[in-house]
Amino acid sequence: MERTRHTSLCCGTSCWTACGQVSKNIQVERLKEARATGAQVLVTACVKCQIHFKCAQDDPVLGQEIGIEIRDLTTLVAERFKVESD
Repeated sequence: MERTRHTSLCCGTSCWTACGQVSKNIQVERLKEARATGAQVLVTACVKCQIHFKCAQDDPVLGQEIGIEIRDLTTLVAERFKVESD
């Protein structure tokens, strides 16, 4: 993604506070960055980011422009280690 490490952004909402317009703009920009990489999935370890990114995707105008699957890192890793039982 364009912004990484010390210049990276999350969902823009801290401490479970309400999501305002500034936060929504940050979420949309971050989702656009994720889509621009060609990735099909955005993986995050933050439950708060998952909630707010998914909420941002509900925008009827920007839906396709910012649509990307959002996955939890822990769940993704657990699925990869899952052992099928007989």
